[in-house]
Amino acid sequence: MKNICDMRTLQIFLEAAKLRSVSRAAELAGITQSAASQRLAALEKNLHVTLLDRSVRPLTLTHAGEVFLKGVEDLISNYEALEQRVTSLQPRLDGRIRIEAIYSAGIDWLNRIADAFGRMHPRVDIDITYHRPETVHDIVKSGRSDLGIVSYPRTWRDVGVIPLRDEIMCVVCAPNHPLAQRFADARERNHHHDRDSDTDSQNSLSLDALDALSVHAHELVDYEFVTLECELPLGRRIRRYLREHSPTGELPEITHTFDNLDTIKAAVAVTDKLTILPRSSVLHEVQGHTLVALPLVPEIVRPLGVIYAKRSRQNGSGRNGEAILAPAANTFVQYLIKHAGPLSQQSGQQAGQQLGQQSQDENPNNSQVDTHDLVVSSTSDASATSMTSATSAMSDTTYAGDRT
Repeated sequence: MKNICDMRTLQIFLEAAKLRSVSRAAELAGITQSAASQRLAALEKNLHVTLLDRSVRPLTLTHAGEVFLKGVEDLISNYEALEQRVTSLQPRLDGRIRIEAIYSAGIDWLNRIADAFGRMHPRVDIDITYHRPETVHDIVKSGRSDLGIVSYPRTWRDVGVIPLRDEIMCVVCAPNHPLAQRFADARERNHHHDRDSDTDSQNSLSLDALDALSVHAHELVDYEFVTLECELPLGRRIRRYLREHSPTGELPEITHTFDNLDTIKAAVAVTDKLTILPRSSVLHEVQGHTLVALPLVPEIVRPLGVIYAKRSRQNGSGRNGEAILAPAANTFVQYLIKHAGPLSQQSGQQAGQQLGQQSQDENPNNSQVDTHDLVVSSTSDASATSMTSATSAMSDTTYAGDRT
């Protein structure tokens, strides 16, 4: 029986080759680094060649990898062109999709998704606005928006939830922070280890510098923090995590709080403070060497979900408590799941099956989204806030008493 390689694995290989990093390719694919590494290892095993040279940092392509990369680029390009041609055979979507999202959902990420979707469906207009979580919920509940994107979604009576993925959190600091220096030292030690180790050891240590060192949560009580306001779900979760793993049961000193990730990132970049953020939200800063992202033990994830308003029978929307999304909104959610799906393939398939049951409004039996307790996460935010404004904000707003 012939081995079959799926398009997702080829896309992960393509991104790993371009970024010269397996972990960053995994972030873009919405899966863990371990899952990405397993896919690439299986690919190499099926081809009976080594595609990626992991003995150097950053990783490079072998000669076989360079040949394979050219073929993969052509294959993916042809597949995308074919996908667009087949999609164009379907009745053209039109209309407007209104989306409300929390600020930390990922401005860059959502804009990229919306732009790509717009190129496939040029007659669909997508409006994305950003609010605090409670405002997103209220707008979606009232029917003034088709979809909402929130973190830590709950089970609401009036709002249903569809999952995307869970995102791994990490410790973030400036490059000159002592923890960053410890990370750099461990990275250098691993580099020397790789040159003297067998292939299996190299694979376990050399996939990316982010995994060369972990920060244990109990260490964090000794450092000052900048974080999100405690009124925000992610702010509450971070505080609970820090308190649960503190040797004294107390929080580290939280010197400043803000309501968005961009200001926090800018503030951390120019101070000796730490923060905990979704790892994919700092990819640009890590690549630009303005921030360092350190793996955190034990693991903590931030879920983010797509929400929609439930409707009653009286509104003609099928069974009580279920919703019929308009065709454009339904197609967009399926596209979102495909391109920013869950770490758990099972939950992603589950969500896709729910949405796949929807068709036209005239057919309620095939147009209903089941509502379950579903979760998801975010990706990278735009760095719109300057370091100067962040420093100014820190000087004006101090919450040194926020230790409990």
